[in-house]
Amino acid sequence: MTIAYPQFTTTKTYYGREILTGKEDLDEYFHNMYLDYVNKQSKRKSVNIDFSNKCLLQCPRCMRQLPEGKKKVKLSHDMSFGDFKKVVQSFKHFHMCGQISDPIYHPHLIKFLRHASDNDVHIQIHTNGSSKKIDFWEQSFSIKYPIRWLFGIEGLDQETVNLHRIGQNFKSAFKAMLLGSRSHHKIVWQFIPFKHNQHQIDRAVQIARKYNIEFMLLKSNRWDRIKIIVNNKFVIPDWLQPPDDPNLFVEQRHALIKKEVRV
Repeated sequence: MTIAYPQFTTTKTYYGREILTGKEDLDEYFHNMYLDYVNKQSKRKSVNIDFSNKCLLQCPRCMRQLPEGKKKVKLSHDMSFGDFKKVVQSFKHFHMCGQISDPIYHPHLIKFLRHASDNDVHIQIHTNGSSKKIDFWEQSFSIKYPIRWLFGIEGLDQETVNLHRIGQNFKSAFKAMLLGSRSHHKIVWQFIPFKHNQHQIDRAVQIARKYNIEFMLLKSNRWDRIKIIVNNKFVIPDWLQPPDDPNLFVEQRHALIKKEVRV
């Protein structure tokens, strides 16, 4: 389509802004408006990336514990810093929620986070928070640009959390989460309810409120009776059963919990 531009110059209002409507002025204005639109859209883009192939846990029904998942782990590797910089150039929002890994076990995660912080990138990290030294957490929480950390801890003691997150060190993960609550970052306690831990939810909410941590109930739909690999043996994780109370997942209850702990 050919546009016939006016050969004279006058004043007209576009989106609340007065501009000259000669051909060159219109070209420049709409070109700048398009670039502004593209820039805004690029900042809204979000992506989730598996940065590594490492995790210390053996959570039932996790991709890592399935035969096909084992193959993916072997074929995968740690993302390089060069590739990470390309991600930062393309996305201003991204999630580190591993399907075959936990991001805290990437050997250069802190370097990645500092680079993202320097480029004003919004990050959300999902982790079990287990078995990292206090120095790692102090460096992570010292990063200036706010990061949203989600700690997956399904219980209030070692025995309970180990029924689902097999291999998780409860004290290590819980201390890391509390340390994060004293930082300027956003800390979320992600809790998947099961029959074996449902009695601990109310107490967990109280603890979260005390330390200004957002409490999140996460519903699981992984109840298929399929064989998984734990400690190099095929088993069916029948010890994991859904909670008795279906109202745990009513939207109003979830909103109430979030409201209570976000003080």
